[in-house]
Order: sequence, then C-alpha cells, then structure tokens
Amino acid sequence: MYIMGAARSGSTLLGVLIGQAENVFYAGELCDWPERDGLSSIEHSQEFWETVRARVGEPAPAARFYKRLFEHPAGIGRGAAHGRLRVGYEALTLGVLEAVAGVSRCTTVVDSSHYPRRAQTLRRLLGRRRVRLVYLVRRPSSVAHSFRRTGDKGAVSFNLYLLLVSLQSWLIYLTHPRSQRVIVSYEKLTEAPLEVGVSALGRSLTGVDPSRLALPPILAGNRFVKSGPQVRIEAADRPASLSAIERLTDLIQWPTRTAEWMASRPSAF
Repeated sequence: MYIMGAARSGSTLLGVLIGQAENVFYAGELCDWPERDGLSSIEHSQEFWETVRARVGEPAPAARFYKRLFEHPAGIGRGAAHGRLRVGYEALTLGVLEAVAGVSRCTTVVDSSHYPRRAQTLRRLLGRRRVRLVYLVRRPSSVAHSFRRTGDKGAVSFNLYLLLVSLQSWLIYLTHPRSQRVIVSYEKLTEAPLEVGVSALGRSLTGVDPSRLALPPILAGNRFVKSGPQVRIEAADRPASLSAIERLTDLIQWPTRTAEWMASRPSAF
C-alpha cells in the first residue's frame, strides 16, 4: 500500500492506524532509506532496520540523489538523463520492499513516502493491481499553516509545490485501477479514524483502538515519531484566522479541493 499526497497531510498518522491491523506492517517513509543509510534513529526501531539493511546491503553513494531525481515533484524531467541511476534506484526500491516484507513477515507493507512519482515507480515495478493507492488530502490552508509554522517554504514556493503535487497525484490516481485506489481526507481521519482506516485498507480493522495506537518500528516519519511509543489521533487543527496567503492557497489549489470533495464521496469514484 502506498499513501500519496502533499507533505503535512497526515500520512504518518494514517500509516500508524493501518499498521495496527493484522498482517499489515507500516514501514514509514521508505523514500528516506538511502539518505539514512538504511538505519533508523528511533531506538525501538534500530534492530528491525539493521536486519533489513543486512538483507539489502549498503546503499551506493549515488543513492542519496535518488529522491531528488526520481521522486520529488519538482524533479520531473531530470531523471530522464540518468538512465543508469534509475536502474539502481528501481533495484534498491524493490529490494527494500522485499526485505521489509520478509523481516516483518506481513502480507501488506505500507509506505507513506507520499511522493506521487514514487507511486508511479512502485506500480511499474510491482504491477498496478498489486499496489493499493491511497490519495490522502488535507485542507490546503491547513497544510499552508503547517509549513508556515516551521518556515520550511515561502508562500510562492509552497503554492507551486502543492499545485505540482496535486496535479501529479491526480494523474497517478486517475490512471490506477478503480478497485485499488481510494481518496481519504485528513479531516475525516481525525473525526472517524476507523471508518477512514477501513476505507484505506479495504478491509476490517477489528480490535484496533484509535485512542491507543502503538508506534511500529518505522524508518522515518513526522512529529508523531517523537511523541513516544503511543500515538493519539486528535481533532484536525483549524487555524482561528487565515492569512491572505492561506486564503489565496485555498482558492488556487483547485485540484486538492476537488480531491477533498471526492474524498467525502468515495463510493462514487
């Protein structure tokens, strides 16, 4: 399973929820495997990822460029000139997935790397019907608010980033088999986590308690990783007032707004 969408949309939270289900292993953001040299800085995860790394082997020095060339939304077109690197990238991507599945002994591996270009790679390597695609959307103004708090992107770069991700995600989503795709929203996830989890996974989450989610040995994720061994699903943050930039973001990010509307009517799409 691959969780796709913009950063700060709740992919780690959704992954942790789904990862509580039987025979499902939530691996975190596997796109960061090369940059982290296949190792996790999270204490309770280290033994698992050392075992995975032993199976995969040490990543090549060029592997640190894979994400920028073959996954980042702004890097589209760059990868075409690096055919030899792509061979290594695809081999590593497949090798890591197979190793994670083998070590975890689970039939479903969840990757929340969220880049739409990575989704395209995964379905090319595994086949479209073996990849369950979850398009996770969040209110654009809330994503903008999250980026603004950390100062990671300016207003212009953020809007360009979100527009690129939205368009690329739409293209991947619409060309994926209907039976293997679903749109869910962050806001709905925080309001009805079990309902969203069932929709994303495509089967029951019997025995899962959203108020007490154990953090699995993930490779990388967002701030939930730092919250300790237990993760809580809390109500979606709603900024008391929106800046002019955030209002503009809500207006121009029509692909995401459309996806958000579709997420409230998943059965029709």
